[in-house]
Order: sequence, then C-alpha cells, then structure tokens
Amino acid sequence: MRIWSNGEVRDASQPILTSDNPGWLVGLGVFESLLGKEGEPCLVQRHLQRLRAGAERLGIALAPDEETLVSALRLVMKENGLCAGLARLRITVVPGTVLVTAIRFLPYPETVDVVTSPFLRNERSPLAGIKATAYAENLLALQEAKGRGAAEAILGNTRGELCEGATSNIFLVREDGCVVTPPIGSGCLPGVMRGVVIERLRDLGISVREEACPLEDLATCREAFLTSSLRGVQAVERVDGRKLQAPGEVTARLRG
Repeated sequence: MRIWSNGEVRDASQPILTSDNPGWLVGLGVFESLLGKEGEPCLVQRHLQRLRAGAERLGIALAPDEETLVSALRLVMKENGLCAGLARLRITVVPGTVLVTAIRFLPYPETVDVVTSPFLRNERSPLAGIKATAYAENLLALQEAKGRGAAEAILGNTRGELCEGATSNIFLVREDGCVVTPPIGSGCLPGVMRGVVIERLRDLGISVREEACPLEDLATCREAFLTSSLRGVQAVERVDGRKLQAPGEVTARLRG
C-alpha cells in the first residue's frame, strides 16, 4: 500500500510519526473519510472545508492548501491502482503531519438495522461536531450495537434528544411526511452528506427541518434513513427490532 505524507509518496510500512507526537500520544487530530469514484474524490471541497475548520478548533496548523490535498488524493488512488471503481479515501491531520490514504471500497448494503445505544453524546463537549481521531467512543458504541445484531448504533445526547449514529447522521420521516434531522446543536457531526441531502430534499419539494426531537421519536417514525459520505443514503429497516418500510418513499426519491 502506498500513502502520501507531508508531500511525499511512500510505503505504508514506513513510520511517519515521532514517538512524542500528540496525535499518537493523546489522539489530537482530525480526519475526513470520503468516497473516490473513477479516480476522482467526491464532494472534496466540502470535506476540506470541514477538515480545516476542525483542525482550527483543535489548534492544529493545516499547511497544505486545497489544490495540494486534492492532488494527493488523486495520486494515492493512482499509486494503489484505484482509478477505476470506488475507493475509500482518508485524510488525517495531526500536529506536524498530514496523511492521505486510499483503499478499495465496497458499497454498503441498501438497508440497515439499528439499535439505540446505551451511550450518550455530550453536546457540550469541546469535540462535539468535530471529526476527531479520538474515535474510540464511536467504535465502542458500534461494537455494542453489533453485539445486539445491528449494524449501527443511534446515540442520544445528555438532554434526551436524538443525536446521530456512531458513524452516520440520521433522518426520520414522521407520520405527516415531514423529514426531521437533529440540529448541529444536538452534538452531531455536520455531515457532508447530511448537508447534501437537506439541499436535495428541498429541491424535491419535501419538507425537511433541523430540529431537536426526543430519542423516543425513533419508536414512532414511519421511515428513517442514515447518511454519510461512504454509505450515501441508507434505508433503516429495523429500529430496536421494529420493522420499517425500507426503502420508504422519501428514501426512494432521494436515490432516484
């Protein structure tokens, strides 16, 4: 596997961090996962904008400009023979180091079962809304959900509101047909695909609101779907064992 780090292409087996780097010692860093398609990174400007904003909030300098990072993404796809089909791209930024990687990507299933997590998202955390490399909380929530036969964990926040998935944003379709998704103030990540889907729903003339809603709304919604840059729009088939129409009408229109 070939990687790009601080302007150089090298083998992935070569070390890139010193033993005293805060990215290694305490998980101080940000990252972006994005889709590569036929050798081109998708929605790259939106991802880089969020990456830079997250780095600034953590006080990490991001030296490469947008053009350099886009070129690096294309280069790692080429170096790894990923210019045809789909690739999973990642940019990781820690103090003093920027790393770009690419691996083959297989699409997510069209539907997914989810469960509510016993863990909470702290909407007042200084890391709320940042795609931080300190990711163990998300992985533990996902691991717990998989232990219950689901593929994604849905987290509430400390106010008892719906927040997000461990690796996704969530949208609910209420009985009146209105689509709701938790606001950024809930502690959720400002997902790139979340933003794209909100724009798409409005273009389709479908009512969509960013509003706080109780976690219990998962038990009454008629349709739900997850979004992320890699999964796209994924229909929720079961919530805590309750069967939903999947894909529902709204999900089908988004995919159409």
